[in-house]
Amino acid sequence: MARSWALSLLCVAAVAGVALAQTMYPSQCDPTTVLTPGDLSILGPEQFLVAGGVNNSYHMFNTLNITEPVRPLLLLNGMGATQYEWPPSFLAWLSQGSRPVVTLDHAGIGGSTFLAATAPSIPLLTENTAAFMAALSAAHPDTLLPEYDVLGYSMGAMVAQSLAASFPSSVHAVVSVAGSFGGPLAPQPEGGLAATLARLVDAQLGSSQADLTLFFPLGALDPAYCSLWNAVASLQYAVGALQMPGAGYALGTVVKNPLVLLKTRAALEAQAAAVLAYYEGFCAAGWPAQLEALCPRSTAASQALGKGPVPIAFHGGSADKVIPAVTQTYSALQSPDYLLVEVPEAGHGIIYNFDAEDVANILDYLDAAQPLSGGRPDSGAASSVTGAAGPTLAAAAAAHIATHLL
Repeated sequence: MARSWALSLLCVAAVAGVALAQTMYPSQCDPTTVLTPGDLSILGPEQFLVAGGVNNSYHMFNTLNITEPVRPLLLLNGMGATQYEWPPSFLAWLSQGSRPVVTLDHAGIGGSTFLAATAPSIPLLTENTAAFMAALSAAHPDTLLPEYDVLGYSMGAMVAQSLAASFPSSVHAVVSVAGSFGGPLAPQPEGGLAATLARLVDAQLGSSQADLTLFFPLGALDPAYCSLWNAVASLQYAVGALQMPGAGYALGTVVKNPLVLLKTRAALEAQAAAVLAYYEGFCAAGWPAQLEALCPRSTAASQALGKGPVPIAFHGGSADKVIPAVTQTYSALQSPDYLLVEVPEAGHGIIYNFDAEDVANILDYLDAAQPLSGGRPDSGAASSVTGAAGPTLAAAAAAHIATHLL
């Protein structure tokens, strides 16, 4: 849903022109690896496409040597995160595949803007994204098929699951990373979702009180924290705080306007409100109290669990404090031919735990995915979970199902 406070602080400082010392990285990290992000010139320049009431900012890469239309892979980032905050190594590994890859800013964040004043919601962002997908394929008929694979992280995973439910003809397969199906039955973090979202907003704005363990269970000592700092270094190159032409999101080629990296409290709180509504219902503020019973209380994604034709792989960290790990197990148990991949000891920053093998497995999954016939597994679901979920977590998910659905 967000990025660590470190990323926010360094982006703010860099855009303001403050020199950033290379010695700020965590002591346990290899400086050669941390401070030298790969060359992301593969992303090419920022592009824009008006569709779905949004001026969409995106990048499309890995299109060389494509001689016929193929399925593209669309990446949707988390709450408050721009398309320039994917780990550089993650994008580099994706570029080794055989499909075009598209990064996109959610409307209201980064370079994507609503054409009219609009409050975001998960259903609206889903519609915006579906319109963008259709328009992009129409603009590149020789390269892109109209059916996409979608990888979403955190809030982006909520949009990805909603796309699979509401626009199944446009989606071939989904990889949902640290996401949720939403609705009142979805597991919530300890302390409640509203309080957690407020902490995430503060973290995005660089609060000195931000809790790193929201993302990394071991805080600054977490191995995945080193991967975050590689992304930080990449953005430092992007805004010109460090000079190495071609490194990271290099200024002037990939990132034309470094101000898109900055976020306002208003924009972050608007996305937080969208996530909260995704869990609690979709009635706008001021809805008449006597009509509250008519508010939709479930989501398209929750209604489609176990019924839709789009295969979904659910990825989650066993120590996620934002989207509880039981969410992924519960989702997988409800879905036919599911794939559940749980990363032991990973938190909500699971995307920083991914390595080259993980990315290769994701691409293999998408290549092999087949449309589903729908219907919940009749038996054996808990014992069929793939990955490291283990009997305790599977039993907890089964209990959640028994309590709320059966």
